[in-house]
Amino acid sequence: MKNEVKNGYVLQIIGPVIDVKFDGIYLPKIHEKLVIYEDDIIVPLEVLAHAKKGVARCIALKATEGLARGMRVITSGETIKVPVGIEVLGRVMNVLGEPIDQKGEIKAKEHWSIHRPAPEFYEQSNNVSILETGIKVVDLVAP
Repeated sequence: MKNEVKNGYVLQIIGPVIDVKFDGIYLPKIHEKLVIYEDDIIVPLEVLAHAKKGVARCIALKATEGLARGMRVITSGETIKVPVGIEVLGRVMNVLGEPIDQKGEIKAKEHWSIHRPAPEFYEQSNNVSILETGIKVVDLVAP
């Protein structure tokens, strides 16, 4: 379920760390995806902390060149989600779930949040097994 879209603006930029100011008492949730939209610049952000009243401290997930104070930031109401399932096998994607292998769009039926709880203890295996990576050097040196 998506929340109502709220607008904020860039307050401060320190490398990949960006502070976003929201008017009133609204603050996006931790791990929520925000997006800077300004002309031809689109930079996704993820909320890491609430710095102070009305200010969310975020990490930029793309290059921050060209960003400036006062740029418009829009909330998405959800966390960063990536495609999952059989459709992603053999594909290469970035942290946003965007394909970077020049093979076109990933047409997955499901998208999961990158922030999920760890599996329960009873769901984990305690058997020792060799993980084959398919990379000769890694498989031979560190099986």
